[in-house]
Amino acid sequence: KGDNDEIDANDFEDRVIAQTALAKDLGFTAAKKLFLALRSQESGGQDMNAVSPTSVSGQVARGRYQVTDRLAKRYNLDNTNLLHNITMGVDYLDEGYEKAKEFAKDPIERAAVAATYFHGGDGALSNLRKSGDGTLSTTEDAGGKSSGSYAEDVMAKWGQKVRDGQEFVDPTSTTPASLTQA
Repeated sequence: KGDNDEIDANDFEDRVIAQTALAKDLGFTAAKKLFLALRSQESGGQDMNAVSPTSVSGQVARGRYQVTDRLAKRYNLDNTNLLHNITMGVDYLDEGYEKAKEFAKDPIERAAVAATYFHGGDGALSNLRKSGDGTLSTTEDAGGKSSGSYAEDVMAKWGQKVRDGQEFVDPTSTTPASLTQA
């Protein structure tokens, strides 16, 4: 677009998502659905009006992806700028997805670990590492929500089952495998 054209935030977000490891492994459509589920969990789908004082770190989180000031400082970006917020939110979940390779080979399981990371950072992964049995983190935010239950909520919004012996379902499928088996 030209210098005087406005950038469409959703188009920008799609372009950022398309470059992620999540999109490469799951396909763009499934990755986009995961990011929409994360956005819904984080800000209820709001763009920049969403402000939450209940992040795991106790910091105020802002915008579409509820980016904290600490994370914005790490990226050297402004979490009150919608395009910066999108860039940081998408990249941070994708960073968690890359780190999840240590815990899971399956991309859907890695997405669940990435959601845990998005909520609780390296501390959530450290707890997962210590559990040794794949138990998602119990690190709680200021509102009392654990990173593990946060990941379950995101995955449920994405149409996945995370724990309790429930099978993983291909997010690109319209009919879950459990419903097609005779």
